[in-house]
This record gives sequence, C-alpha cells and structure tokens, in this order.
Amino acid sequence: MTNNKYFDLFSNASLNRLAIVIRVSIASEDWRQRHPDLTIWHDWDRVQKIIKGGWHETETPTLIESFIEVVAGVVASDPICALHAPEDFVWWIERAQRCDSLALNIWMAKCYLHPADDMITPAELAKLTNTAESGWRNKAHDSKIPGAIQKGKQWLLPKSALRLMGIIE
Repeated sequence: MTNNKYFDLFSNASLNRLAIVIRVSIASEDWRQRHPDLTIWHDWDRVQKIIKGGWHETETPTLIESFIEVVAGVVASDPICALHAPEDFVWWIERAQRCDSLALNIWMAKCYLHPADDMITPAELAKLTNTAESGWRNKAHDSKIPGAIQKGKQWLLPKSALRLMGIIE
C-alpha cells in the first residue's frame, strides 16, 4: 500500500463530510447534552465495535443498517447536521461491502479528531467574510452552525462545518 492510498483516503470528500456529521454531533459532548433522548446510541456503539474489531462480510448488513440509522437519527434530531451528500452514503456503503477496514477506521478516527486550529471565533469569521460578528454569535446561539460550542462567553465555530456550508474556503 502506498502513501498515496492514505492521502487519498484522508482527503476523500465523502469520508470528510460523513466524519463531520459525526464530529459535530455524536463526538461533541455539548451536542449530546442537548439531545439526551436520542435513540441512536446502541446503533453507534454497534458501528464502532464492528469497525474497530474488523468484521466478517456476514456483519456488513448490520454495519450498514446501523450506520444509516445513526446518520438519519442525527439529522432528524438536528437538521443543521445534514452536511453530507447522497454520494457520501454510496462511498461509505461500498467500503463496508468490501470490508475495507482501513478506510472505515480512518473515517472513525476523523470523526473524533479535533485539531486545535479547527475552530474559529465569530470575530475571526466576521473579519473573513466582511460581515457582522453579532450575526455569527446569534447563529451559533440558535444552533444554526453545526458543532458550535460556547466556552464561557466565547463561541467557537468549527472550520470544517463552515467550509461544508460554503461560508469559508
């Protein structure tokens, strides 16, 4: 396996969009606290267990069904998390059907990675977009930016979600 294979996986748009859906929802303690009654946790545990342990092709239908239930549950409870495209499911399901544990383990890791430079403040975003800071604070407060978190009085906005929303490049 070449380094290009890893680079291609890490930079794959479908992998990244689906990872962001999970990162701004399930992997976020703040989001989980705002959605305590969500019924997808058993499905999410099953997805993680199967991927982390490697899987036999007989488990593939369970893996795919659980994954779809998770994403559908996240989006139904918080429509702003619908950051993925239909072709992303095709990509993910094809990897599951091939038992491509490398691709899905990289996806799982990206679901939980939170690099320090992945966040931006409303003031920084306002400067980048030549808009009012208060508008970005209000959007964050109103849960219109997936993955936005409040630390004290300061809002932090995930750059990855802002890119997918077309707000920044």
